[in-house]
Amino acid sequence: MAILRVTPELDPSGDVYLIVLSDNGATDRIGPLREGEEMIALLEAPVVSQGASPPNNRTKRLSQKQERRNADLLGGRTQPGSGSGSRAKGDVRKVGEYRGESKFTFAGSYPLTRATLEKISAECGEGERPLLFLDYKNRDTGRTHGSYVVLHETDFERLVNHAPADHQGSSKPKRG
Repeated sequence: MAILRVTPELDPSGDVYLIVLSDNGATDRIGPLREGEEMIALLEAPVVSQGASPPNNRTKRLSQKQERRNADLLGGRTQPGSGSGSRAKGDVRKVGEYRGESKFTFAGSYPLTRATLEKISAECGEGERPLLFLDYKNRDTGRTHGSYVVLHETDFERLVNHAPADHQGSSKPKRG
């Protein structure tokens, strides 16, 4: 059984509102109250922010190490400030070919969204193809347990159709 607390509130204009609070944090403001008028309160649970906490020194080091490794893999370079500036977007780049974003997680899953992929695509320069590097890491050791690259289907088709015969069908990952 939920416990509700109802508190009257006088508005600066002189109108009376009711603030309805539930024991689970749900709240609603109903009114203004009018004589003989019936009101219905709709209690909505509070929205809890799922935002990430600021990175600590260990997380920054792991991130920088991942970016350097990904830049080496591309034959490119890391972007100054991990792409935080207005001119050097993305984490890694091989000018004219690729622009990549590096992400890692200690969790067993990563929430990959269309918005993330579209953001990376929008940051690409002329002729550049977007890449998302994703690593799954052990929380205690920081070691990588799986590394993946997400790319657009047309870029994957180009890669498969132009790959040398000895690499086609290989199921062994290049890095891990």
